[in-house]
Amino acid sequence: MGKRTKVQRGHSQIYPRRMRRMYHPKFLGTVKDGKVVFNRRSIFNGYIQQFEGREIQITISKKSNNITNNQLSYLFACVYQPLAASVGYSIEELDGVLKKKHLTINPDTNREYVKNKTDLNRAELSDYIDMCRVSAAKCGVITPEPDKSWKEKQNKV
Repeated sequence: MGKRTKVQRGHSQIYPRRMRRMYHPKFLGTVKDGKVVFNRRSIFNGYIQQFEGREIQITISKKSNNITNNQLSYLFACVYQPLAASVGYSIEELDGVLKKKHLTINPDTNREYVKNKTDLNRAELSDYIDMCRVSAAKCGVITPEPDKSWKEKQNKV
């Protein structure tokens, strides 16, 4: 791909229209009786209206089990932060220590390596968070149970 060039407009810089990255939204649904049933059909319909009269391309794939921002936010805010404060590590140092402890593959061999959190799926990251919570408890740090409204509770404290 060629070098990106910027166009100056006043104080802001923007990429020329042909070089902007296209946003590709994902619409979730299920297949029932050979037909697609969208979770939020009205949003899908609203989005595709912009393509009226144009050719389009649709890609269908199985729903991803990738980790979520909520999982990582919970890990850093509710587990890493209080544990790091308790043991005197920075959050980055604690992250390295806990990854080494819980995500090491082939330990004590010449094929040993530490997996990245981003290589995990949702279930594996959930297990890792549970292991980190156990490590925190062994250090006397009690972490809150994961729930969907933890951010709201953190903001109230």
